[in-house]
Amino acid sequence: RQSATEYRNDELHGRWTRWDEQGRKNGAGEYKNGEKSGRWTTWNENNVKVTVIDFLDGLKSGVWYRCDKDGNKLIEGEYKNGKRDGKWTTWNNKQKVIEISSFSGGKQTGRSIRWNDDGVKLYEGYFKDGTRDDYWVHYNKNGVKTSSGDYKNDKKNGHWIFWDDNGVK
Repeated sequence: RQSATEYRNDELHGRWTRWDEQGRKNGAGEYKNGEKSGRWTTWNENNVKVTVIDFLDGLKSGVWYRCDKDGNKLIEGEYKNGKRDGKWTTWNNKQKVIEISSFSGGKQTGRSIRWNDDGVKLYEGYFKDGTRDDYWVHYNKNGVKTSSGDYKNDKKNGHWIFWDDNGVK
């Protein structure tokens, strides 16, 4: 069998479990009155947790994370009322942080920083209601500053400074 669940009054209600073709459990959660509820977890073929998320009244709520095949986190953040909320962190396959950003009500808001896989900063700036806003700095793959200036409503605005790949204006 592939999955099993329970019903009450023709609605999903109770434990839900899924197995792969070899009979290994690869998903589990719970329904309450037809909506996802509580902790939902998925595993890979090696029985390593690859995703974990909680649901409240059918909406994603609390900490969510996804891992690689070895159980190393790739991304982690929080949901509130089904929308991204708070700090979100992304790692590469070498377990180096490559992005930190913040969300409010599902929209990217506040400071955001992105690095390449070698740990070199690529940009740093601010979001407001899901669009670039305020001061931003961009860097090349070697970490040399290439531009800086303000955005307003996701468009360059005001005075910008540009540098070549050697850092010369």
